[in-house]
Amino acid sequence: MNDYFKSKGYLEGGIITNSQQQRIDMRALPSILRVLLVTDGTVTKTLEAYYWEPIRVTEVEQQEIILAEDNEKLSASKGEALLKRSIKLMGENSAQCYAKADSLIRLQQLPKTIRQKLVSGEIGIGELLRESGLETYRKLIDIGEKEAGTIYRSYQIIIDHVPAILVTEYFSTTVYQKNK
Repeated sequence: MNDYFKSKGYLEGGIITNSQQQRIDMRALPSILRVLLVTDGTVTKTLEAYYWEPIRVTEVEQQEIILAEDNEKLSASKGEALLKRSIKLMGENSAQCYAKADSLIRLQQLPKTIRQKLVSGEIGIGELLRESGLETYRKLIDIGEKEAGTIYRSYQIIIDHVPAILVTEYFSTTVYQKNK
C-alpha cells in the first residue's frame, strides 16, 4: 500500500501510479475532485460547503457478511463478521449524486453506541464518527480509475491503532467537470 498524500496535498509531476499500475494524472482532474481525493476529512462536509446544499446519505445496501478469506487492508481474518454497506451522497436540493461509497466495517472495533447507530443506518460514517468525538485516523491507501470516467479512492479509518473501517468512494468525473 502506498502512502498517498500523507503529509502534503501536492505531488511533483502530478502522476500517481497505483497498486494496479494505473497512472492517474492528478493535474487533469477538476480541482474540487483533487481536493476530495486527497483530503483526510469527510467528503460530505466538503461537498456541502462547495456546492452549498445539504448532502444526504442514501443507503443502497447494508448487510452483515462473513469473510470468506483474510482481508489484509482491514487486518480481518477469514470467518470474521463484517458490516458491508453501500451508499450514495445525494444533493438534497439538486438531487445530484455526487459520490457513491462501499464500506466494510469491523463492528467489534466500534463502541456499542456507534455500532448501533451505524447498523440502524441513521447517519453516515464520517458524520457519526465526528459527532461521537471518537478519535480516528484516516489513511489513504489507493487512488485509481474504476472505469472510464469514474475515479475512486480507498482509505482505512483506524481506531486505537487498528483498521476498523475500509471505505472506497467513487466519483463520476462528469459531475465535477461542470465546475472545473
